[in-house]
Amino acid sequence: MVENLKVIDVFRFSFGLLNRKDQKIIILLSIVSFIGSFIELAAVMSILPFVSLLYNPELIQKNQFLNFIWIFFNEPNYQKFLLILAILISFFLIFSAVLVYFIQFTSNRFAGKCQESYGIKLFNSLLGVNYEWHIRQNPTLLMTIFISHISIWNRGLIRQIPLLVSNLTLILLPSISLILISPRYGVILIFLGIILVSIFLRFIRKKSDYLSRKAKTSQEEVSVYINEILQAIKDVKLSSNSKIFVKKFKSIYHIFSMYLSKASSWNMLPTSVIILFSQLSILSIGTFLVAIGVSPENIISIMTVVILFASKVIPSLNRIGATLTAISNKRSWIKTLNDIYIDTRERQEFKTELDIKKFNWSKVSFKDVSYEYPLAARKALKNINLNLYSGYHYGFVGESGSGKSTLIDLFLGLLSPSDGLITVDGKELNNLGVENWQFNIGYVPQKPLIINVTLKENIAFGTNPQLIDEERINECIKLAALEDLVESLPNGINSDLGDRGKYLSGGQEQRVAIARALYQRPNVLIFDESTSFQDSKNENLIRKSINNLKGEITILSISHKFSFIKNCDRVFVLKKGELVEQFNYQEFLKESKYYKESTNYLEDID
Repeated sequence: MVENLKVIDVFRFSFGLLNRKDQKIIILLSIVSFIGSFIELAAVMSILPFVSLLYNPELIQKNQFLNFIWIFFNEPNYQKFLLILAILISFFLIFSAVLVYFIQFTSNRFAGKCQESYGIKLFNSLLGVNYEWHIRQNPTLLMTIFISHISIWNRGLIRQIPLLVSNLTLILLPSISLILISPRYGVILIFLGIILVSIFLRFIRKKSDYLSRKAKTSQEEVSVYINEILQAIKDVKLSSNSKIFVKKFKSIYHIFSMYLSKASSWNMLPTSVIILFSQLSILSIGTFLVAIGVSPENIISIMTVVILFASKVIPSLNRIGATLTAISNKRSWIKTLNDIYIDTRERQEFKTELDIKKFNWSKVSFKDVSYEYPLAARKALKNINLNLYSGYHYGFVGESGSGKSTLIDLFLGLLSPSDGLITVDGKELNNLGVENWQFNIGYVPQKPLIINVTLKENIAFGTNPQLIDEERINECIKLAALEDLVESLPNGINSDLGDRGKYLSGGQEQRVAIARALYQRPNVLIFDESTSFQDSKNENLIRKSINNLKGEITILSISHKFSFIKNCDRVFVLKKGELVEQFNYQEFLKESKYYKESTNYLEDID
């Protein structure tokens, strides 16, 4: 559970998401940050001899360090020596500032590369995970992982590790100095400081964690709702009641905004308290020194040291407090990122070591195949037995939910049978290499994805734009009856189709998908309700084109339109997950109970 996840676990998870090379680099950057902070602190403390020399010129002779510099520069007079010392300290401070900036710049650049590297790795992992996992996920929530979670991991953890080491160094070295100067009081002060900070952070952690978890949950709700509304924008507009959608959005967005603002307010609390505590401590030290009768010269010297230390220690304390609070708040984000990484890594599909290539086959057999979706009340398919031969045209019909699409998904290798076997020429499908098998198949879905690129690139989906075969594009356009679309576009096949094909009709989208499926010259072509939006003219053109391919490729058609399966060699009827009938088309018209029930129903409607 997130509630029991410790901050150290967040670091462990975050470190584990890096590859070995990046793990070594971040350790090296942490070491360099430690050295840089040591130099930065030394540069700041180099101001102390200069300040001391301002009110006590005799230090030139008494202080070995100052005396060495004075002799090195041929014993200049007091004013000239102050100028020389100021120039040396200035160069040291500039060098320190440039070094620290370079370390931070390098750390930020490294963090950016880590974000890029992990984002690519996770995206590749998402594409490699089995299809069954994807159908259980919410795509919008997966999208937020790339938009927010990875960025939070990078910004809140990877960038902060070298900075955390740097800030700890800026606190550790002064603390060691304090112990060396006054062991008893130094240990007591540091011990009390650690206890007070721990109690304070523990006090705010519970409330801060609660607010952050709520902010994360409400952010996901907002993302999902916006995506749903934009996907259904036509329905929203036609409902003539947009106020209801605005009202709901206002409600969930208000919750998100309030939790986010409250979490931010709690995150600011450590910084405010540390600054107040530090300021009161400086006043208390000064008052205490006066009360015990310390001379003004020594008070100036001591307070100079205190203020110089404070100029580095207080900001470092602030940054450490803010970092630890932010890390604590983002534990749920990091845990989700870690969980999705582990889950996708464990569910990667078997990848064949062979080159992906087409191969010839003669027969695909389903032998007592059943399939049950996770958490489903009943099996989607039950004891399916059928043979499909290369070069034939097969039709699958049945009511919605009868198992047609599930059967096709099994044929595609997207799903694996819960029981039974699917074989290709006697060899189990999974052993052939699913990628090899899928490379043979052109698939036309009912609702195709049209991306915001040119018509040419949409047809050659997944092909490098420089390697697109325009001659093949034109062949596919003709086969899919897309000539009218090409003529209507301003730049022909080089015209952009808009986001999700917003410039196309439903029928045109389906014909683009048909052309896409044909482009790779598959030896299996699958239509999944792929002509539902076509008018009779275009459907006839597509059917004639497909019939011309009969014998050359195997065709599987799912359709509620009996006209589209009229040229099938075999028609399979499914009902409640079972294969109840199979005929050639003429037998189907004469003997099929499903056909008779369907036509009688249509006649009753008429």
